[in-house]
Amino acid sequence: MKEEIIMIPLKNIQPLYDAYISSSFLTRMQLTANQIETYDLILPVEKHVRAGKYVLVGGYDKYRYMKEQNYQKAPCIIEKKTSSIKQNLKVMRRLHNKGDSWSRDNKLKLLEMLRHLSPISLKTLITHTGFKRNELERLNYHPAVPEHYRSEQATTSTLNWIATHKAFSPRIKEFLYNRALLKISDHKRLTHEKMKTIDFILKKLKPHSFEMLTEDQQRKVLTRCMNFKGVMVISIQKMIDDYLKN
Repeated sequence: MKEEIIMIPLKNIQPLYDAYISSSFLTRMQLTANQIETYDLILPVEKHVRAGKYVLVGGYDKYRYMKEQNYQKAPCIIEKKTSSIKQNLKVMRRLHNKGDSWSRDNKLKLLEMLRHLSPISLKTLITHTGFKRNELERLNYHPAVPEHYRSEQATTSTLNWIATHKAFSPRIKEFLYNRALLKISDHKRLTHEKMKTIDFILKKLKPHSFEMLTEDQQRKVLTRCMNFKGVMVISIQKMIDDYLKN
């Protein structure tokens, strides 16, 4: 079936429910208002039982944006009319199908492509994409982070911290990179929180005492730091047991 994009007055489009739309989406759309094209606003609709009216069966975030910005008409694709049940099921399915993935890996790939094509300023990226400055800065890897360790599995700040830490030798950095890239469910994984714990502890130690250890000793110390909560629980339990014995 050949479908066309037609302009329909917003007042003739009827949503099925009052959807919650995040303020971050609306803000991002507003920031890129001058860059918005037809594709960015297309709505799927079905004909309503009332002549000249249409039921909104997807794109509720875009619909809300256009309403708030006082658009008079919206570009729409008219889909085959279905039952109320199928319309609701369609809208629910489309909650998981926005058309473009917002994953961090995709952002990183696109940024890397842009860097290879031409040097591009933060201001240009912000103007054309709607990203905030701090979002883009968090996506920027330090040049010292090896390519094969750059992954959505670990935060950029954690990988940058490993790459630039002066107390870590190349093999200790490799150990930490591998810990950072473990599955989220793995208790051995180096998380951002554990990174901050290690940083806090190392700063409280005697100057250069950590660097004086062998690499095997350093790995054991870092492993203990990453299990800081577990170590504390055992220590507190022992303290309580000692009190109870007395």
